[in-house]
Amino acid sequence: MKNGYEQTYELLVPRLATHDFALAALHLGLAPPVEDSLEVTFLRRRYRVDHQGVFEADGEPPSHINCRSVLIYYVTWGGKGEPYQRYQQLHQFSGGIFTGGGSKERGADWMLSPLTEQFNGKPELFEATMEVMGAKRCPASASGVTTWHYLVLPKMPIEIRYYEKDDEFDCEVHILFDQTATQFTPFETLCVLHGCLVSEIVQVGRETQKSEC
Repeated sequence: MKNGYEQTYELLVPRLATHDFALAALHLGLAPPVEDSLEVTFLRRRYRVDHQGVFEADGEPPSHINCRSVLIYYVTWGGKGEPYQRYQQLHQFSGGIFTGGGSKERGADWMLSPLTEQFNGKPELFEATMEVMGAKRCPASASGVTTWHYLVLPKMPIEIRYYEKDDEFDCEVHILFDQTATQFTPFETLCVLHGCLVSEIVQVGRETQKSEC
């Protein structure tokens, strides 16, 4: 029996059936379609998107089905325009439906707790993880905080901020999306993308730590 994620993906596939990939490529800054399919890079994986679905194009094992669902919405949502290069946390897109949560001054978020667990007291590991992912370190703006710029999808830049552990707080990692993010996916899909990104950072961190042992 197919799980809920797989059922969601199958419900989304019909969105691709008659979609104009040439127009989508133009709006999203993608290469023009080849044989009526688009190629999109997402979280270090290459995908082919056509009228039948989303398929891994790099010969690697299948990715999580949620990544393919995100790409269907990204390609078909109709997003256009350019990023503002102004960033905010996920809950700020919710219109007050939920808040960032947490009790710390930094604004801890339970959705980001896997990153705290993985990288607490390990700034060097976090830096190495960001480098593997292809993120670019930004100039320092505050003591104990490192900011990284990452293009999670074309026209969807994000900032990833690492707050180092100190005498009072554990480390924290914040993910901030460009204010135009919901022009390129609906909010619910942005939440799924957020979860995919957190899982990817954790996985890359584990692989990086093993390779350094």
